[in-house]
Amino acid sequence: MLLKGKQAADFARKPKPSAWAVLAFGDDPGLASDAAQNLIRAWTPKGASMDVTTLDDDSIRKDPSLLFDGLEAVSLLGDPRVIRVRTSGDKIAALLTEAIQKGDAQEGYYAARLIIEAGSLQKRSKLRTVAEAAKLTACLQLFADDAGDIEQRVKDALKAEKVEITPDALALFVGDLPGHRNLANSEIEKLSLYARGLDRALDVNDVRA
Repeated sequence: MLLKGKQAADFARKPKPSAWAVLAFGDDPGLASDAAQNLIRAWTPKGASMDVTTLDDDSIRKDPSLLFDGLEAVSLLGDPRVIRVRTSGDKIAALLTEAIQKGDAQEGYYAARLIIEAGSLQKRSKLRTVAEAAKLTACLQLFADDAGDIEQRVKDALKAEKVEITPDALALFVGDLPGHRNLANSEIEKLSLYARGLDRALDVNDVRA
């Protein structure tokens, strides 16, 4: 199941209940990271905590059981579980493909959910091909934000602090943000911390400061 752009981002915030696994990829790895965080929040029941195990290419190549045992294991405390895999491409595609196909063959096959974060994947990528064809796995192709999306993310972050920002200050701040999502998120977080308890709208001088 392939979703692109806004549909992919919306799915990460409100995933289809039947999807047990998600492959999130894009030119900016920060987009996949944000999608993973949104999925974890969406999958975490109210009043509960999520048990998250993070793995990468090297750890899985050295010991594939970390992936499969992690997917099969049930939390002793009864907490929902997610295996979060960060991969740079098709280095461990065969193992991830095996996991996706087993989970797709039978609903509820694994005890844990699976999130795979990747960078840019070509159409011929084995991992992408399998994820697109799977019925119970979502394949999310993520694209860089446009100016309107970035402005809204800044406003949402400041809204959480109950602070507004003037149009000129917003334009100045967004114009100076780095293109990489993770770096941009860091700058937005700094602005939010600066705004905490300010009790007035942020202006151009605040952004420059």
